Amino acid sequence: MATRSFRSALGVSRVGEVSRTGLRQSYLTRFAGLHTTSRKTQEAAASSPETTAAAEPTSPKPSINELQRSLRSFVKSAKSLNAALTRELEKMTAVYRIRKKGLLEVQSPRPGFESYRRHVPASYLRDRCPCPQCLSPSSGNKSFSTAEIPATINFKHIKVQKDGSVRIRWHNDVPRAAAAGHVSVFPATGPQSIDKVASERNIEYQTIPLALWSGLQEQPWTKASLSPLRISYAAFMAGGQGFHQGALELSQTGLLFLTGVPQTETAVADIALKFGAIKETFYGRTWDVISKPEAENVAYTSSYLGLHSDMLYLESPPRIQLLHCLENSSTGGESMFSDASTAAAQLRSDNYGAFRTLTEKPVTYHYSANGFYYRQRRPVIETFFENRQQRTSVWWSPPFQAPFPRPQGLEQRKLWGQWLKSARHFKSILEADENVHHHRLEPGECVLFDNRRVMHGRREFDAGSGRRWLKGTYVADEDFVSTLKRIRIAGGAEEYLDKYDQDRGDQRQRQTKTNKTIGAATPA
Repeated sequence: MATRSFRSALGVSRVGEVSRTGLRQSYLTRFAGLHTTSRKTQEAAASSPETTAAAEPTSPKPSINELQRSLRSFVKSAKSLNAALTRELEKMTAVYRIRKKGLLEVQSPRPGFESYRRHVPASYLRDRCPCPQCLSPSSGNKSFSTAEIPATINFKHIKVQKDGSVRIRWHNDVPRAAAAGHVSVFPATGPQSIDKVASERNIEYQTIPLALWSGLQEQPWTKASLSPLRISYAAFMAGGQGFHQGALELSQTGLLFLTGVPQTETAVADIALKFGAIKETFYGRTWDVISKPEAENVAYTSSYLGLHSDMLYLESPPRIQLLHCLENSSTGGESMFSDASTAAAQLRSDNYGAFRTLTEKPVTYHYSANGFYYRQRRPVIETFFENRQQRTSVWWSPPFQAPFPRPQGLEQRKLWGQWLKSARHFKSILEADENVHHHRLEPGECVLFDNRRVMHGRREFDAGSGRRWLKGTYVADEDFVSTLKRIRIAGGAEEYLDKYDQDRGDQRQRQTKTNKTIGAATPA
């Protein structure tokens, strides 16, 4: 059990001994004692002949203006007193008790109650850790996935500091954090304090309707089955067969590499404009991925970046993301790609209960930094029917995940545990070595991928060993779908697609011997 001292002249030493009403009464009693005469003194004065004889007032009767000034002064003093009481209430003793099954009981004062108890699961409190190791001070991005929290995590030690902050050490912490000697530190007051986290209200956010696929058949892939298509920049920009096949590759596998791209800062925008338009965001039309201090995005560091999608906090996240490598002389930093469609299908086959859980409980994604505030709510897996076929969308972006609503009561804690277990299972499939394609981008290469399907990430790199500079931009879902429709019309609709499917199928059968290329391209 740990406590915070109540730094007040009232001498309260335990939670629940004084309520807000009791505190006010105590202060008012003291105030009255200083500014009024006791009852015994009044009775003695009334019975004294000398006092009775001297009944004439010693001062003139106060005017209306004087009474108004006195009243205003009293109201001002009352407001100051109320503010002081509120501050003291926040400083009152809070008691933390570790209960069975990884629950922390938070007991703290609340108006009208002797004490107020809430129960917070260890896994939930670990997910809300606000320390710089877990939550970037400059961007507000999380450095770990909720699914990384072990099922056996528990409280090891809780200590309240002199300043009121709370330090927590964990049994079975997130492995990466544990290796770095991680300790959770919650401030004494404010929105990140344990008291606030345990008492905050759950706010529901509207689920935004999602755009549908263009109707082309997906080709889920694993590392073994993937044969990434590589097309020369010249062939792609010519706008004929090279561009058509590249766009269709994105619709089916979600991954494409361009080679021989000019080493200019405008080349990535030129590529994106082949789809009709650039999706401009608050990052601008294009943006640089370079490690820098005080980064406003976790991608702008040299740290490990787990698999995720970009900008899920927008109503309509980008469909295609482009990353053009201008320089890469640093050690490490290989790009990672994984097909979320494959992971979702495998999860459904392995554990339908976990699959269903991830379709039912929505997750809030947010961005709140540098004057920009975005927030959207969507489930990790979303299913819908199109042309009598069930399709699946995956929304997974741990770095931009907002805090979960606190699970209140046994039922909600049970649902939270089910979601966490399901998320761990999905993460293990998504990041399994057999499902991840690694590729080190070289200068002159540009990778295009479906941001809503192919999760991307990056291994840690040594910023001191060289420079890693990528130029990026986005293409909107509407513009990409429009391009696919344009290609179907220009290519003779189904006949063109059938030939494309046959060509790519033949290529994958021959991938161990030779790979079909366009414009003198080679497999990635």
